Amino acid sequence: MMRVMRFLVAFCLASAITAQAVDELDTILHRTPVPNRLLKQGEVRLLQRDGAVVVQTALRSGHIEKVCEKIVSAEKKNWPDFDPDVSDRIRYSETLLLECDRAKKERKGNVELLIEFSARDQEVSVGFYTPVYETRKGKLVIVGKRLLQQLPLSTRYVRENMELILMDAFSWKPARVRAVLGLLDWTPAPRSQTDGEGV
Repeated sequence: MMRVMRFLVAFCLASAITAQAVDELDTILHRTPVPNRLLKQGEVRLLQRDGAVVVQTALRSGHIEKVCEKIVSAEKKNWPDFDPDVSDRIRYSETLLLECDRAKKERKGNVELLIEFSARDQEVSVGFYTPVYETRKGKLVIVGKRLLQQLPLSTRYVRENMELILMDAFSWKPARVRAVLGLLDWTPAPRSQTDGEGV
């Protein structure tokens, strides 16, 4: 009996640590519901983590297929076939659709998926996660996450997409995005676009 009690206490402590480690140890600088408050399908968040700048797309949607299709459509617009980094767009889009389909099969009702674009100096990555959410005061709180896939995409593609996601989600102009990111020791993407990635 004592062993069972010790296991339960350890499990609860581990769960508490996990809950703190995901959201509370990140510095969330900006967050907004997407596509808007009335039709909320998730949140886009700009945060800092261990010196890295991270743009999160935290999805919780009963229409996950439409959400992912809209993201892929924006990707095609932002990264046309003649772009030198089109292979990154194709790999990201294919992985997104794969993980959306997997998430839909694993869960009924609102499907949950977390996408993170991360950049620190020349180190960049895109990660797909199965998240554990709680809703507190109308906002999503990430209390756990499990890595599904991490894509080693080009620096240009990742940094440019981070800027595009912020422009679209927050309705910021390129100058506003650069100003906000400029406070975070941000290295600007090599080019600037006016079209954003939509959700």
